[in-house]
Amino acid sequence: MTLSEAQISYVRDQVEKEGIDDPGLKNDLIDHICCAIEANLVRPADFEAVFNKVFTDFCSGQSLKELGAEIHNISNYTHTLMKKIALSLVFGFSILFFLFMLLNGIGLANQYNWPFMEGIAFFNQYGLCLFLLPLYWFHQYRLAYKTGLAGLSTNFTRLMYILGFLCSEAVANAVFFKLMQMPGGNQLFMIAAILGIGYAPLYVYNQFRMEMGK
Repeated sequence: MTLSEAQISYVRDQVEKEGIDDPGLKNDLIDHICCAIEANLVRPADFEAVFNKVFTDFCSGQSLKELGAEIHNISNYTHTLMKKIALSLVFGFSILFFLFMLLNGIGLANQYNWPFMEGIAFFNQYGLCLFLLPLYWFHQYRLAYKTGLAGLSTNFTRLMYILGFLCSEAVANAVFFKLMQMPGGNQLFMIAAILGIGYAPLYVYNQFRMEMGK
């Protein structure tokens, strides 16, 4: 059974009474509790009883603030670990990228084609478009969501990051296609320009709203 706005507000008030300061964690807890209530609620009249049961089971003998602190510590550890892995991979791709540039420059200067250059180029491109760019934009979106720094509504914030991600993918592939003399580079530049026209106003307005909200 879907909860009403009044019932969701009641859950939010109860969670806020527990003293959860992290906006992202608070929203996650509210979402989990509401989903559990919806799964167990049969009649609207039983809402309070179901809420109390779900709330008690969810806390498992701890206060919600203690549970939140535990979740926060685990999340920080996981985030730190993932950050180290991501930075290591970024470092590896960066070394390969600059190695490709160096060898390409030497090859052009001496009018010599290295037999493995094309393989390195495609490997770098796959790493950039399939890993680095998606990871960057997902991190930026999660950061805005967790810290509550987005100046736009949720839907427009999502649209802004989706347009930014697609625009960066289009630019990266357009440059690669032109460098490799592959067809489609001009069309990708046009697609990137259209996506950029959609992304830029949303980004500027978002930054303006954030500055006004400080």
